[in-house]
Amino acid sequence: MTQSVQYIDGNFLPSYGSRIKRALSALFNGHAENPYATYTDPDITNHVITDGDTRYNCSRYDHPNSQGTVYILSGLRSTAKGKKFLFEHAKKAQMSVVFGALPVSDSPTETLSEIDKMAKSFLTNPPFFDEHKNKPVFLLAHSTGGHEVTDYLHKGGTDANNLLKRFDCIKIFSGFFRASFVNSFISSVIYPKHADRHADQIYGENLFDRLHIVAKELAGDPVYFDPECTYPTHTEIRYMADAIEPRTAKILDKPFPSLVQRAARLGKVEFIHGEWDGVADRKVAQSVADHMGADFTVMKNTFHNPYTEQRIVALLSHMYNNIREPAKPRLSFLRGAFDSSFLPPFWGARTSRKTSLEIVAPAENLPAIVEKQSTSFPNPVVQ
Repeated sequence: MTQSVQYIDGNFLPSYGSRIKRALSALFNGHAENPYATYTDPDITNHVITDGDTRYNCSRYDHPNSQGTVYILSGLRSTAKGKKFLFEHAKKAQMSVVFGALPVSDSPTETLSEIDKMAKSFLTNPPFFDEHKNKPVFLLAHSTGGHEVTDYLHKGGTDANNLLKRFDCIKIFSGFFRASFVNSFISSVIYPKHADRHADQIYGENLFDRLHIVAKELAGDPVYFDPECTYPTHTEIRYMADAIEPRTAKILDKPFPSLVQRAARLGKVEFIHGEWDGVADRKVAQSVADHMGADFTVMKNTFHNPYTEQRIVALLSHMYNNIREPAKPRLSFLRGAFDSSFLPPFWGARTSRKTSLEIVAPAENLPAIVEKQSTSFPNPVVQ
């Protein structure tokens, strides 16, 4: 049963002039111009994380007067490069950022396998965590990253418990549990045939793809091109769409561990989804949230991409405004029934959710935060 469905406002649609300009660029170039593709910031450092046989790219920004840190587990083929508004508004909010980019390989099968290993490493041994653990730490997982976090929690055990101990809240934005195109009879019939004919072509090379991008751009859904990753091939798109469904079915077939369900009911885990998301199916994401017992929030006027200026501001503000204050003593008999070392200091707190968010809360207006536990976890090798 759904805990609650709420709305926050992404509040962003590009001007018609911008839409037409980007649509024309997509028609002739295979992708719309990304004005932020070359964005660089000397305060952002890039690292290669080595954890056993797992290697992945990680970018970080450390605010000199940090009030908290947001860890981001990205979507497929998304890197920190070009995320101008994320880092700009993190600075304004006095927030540090650790951005973990999902790996990509030549084979879709290898890509998914590498993603699984990378996500497990990132969630089990968050890089630089010892440097941030004494301030509020948030986890934002997008698209495929959101699926990985959900699967990680579903498996339960010590890993899931430690994840809930480490992070003050976990937000899953537009989690990829099913591809949206399978809901449309036309898309589910036409696209597979098109993909089979152009299996090895990168999305955007074919005229049919370009028209699809043009349609999205004209609708106000910017399809940002990441030059470090490029778009996926149709083989990769089909493989990921086909591979994710049985994984989701497995999640829905078995209950989440009781500790995860309790944490979700108390608002520690929340699912947020773009109102007009054309990549990740919103109804299935809500079913997963219901299955966990977590709140499901719809970001209005929003597609799949959370990194536009207004949307990232709304997300950061939503995280700040939902920090739990220390819980007042109540239901103490429940606390004694469970492992008290797992229960965070604010366990049992329940605050009302804001339904409309416009700006990131200034650092001086942040709610009171209890000091985090000083539990130490092993860190991977950073280069």
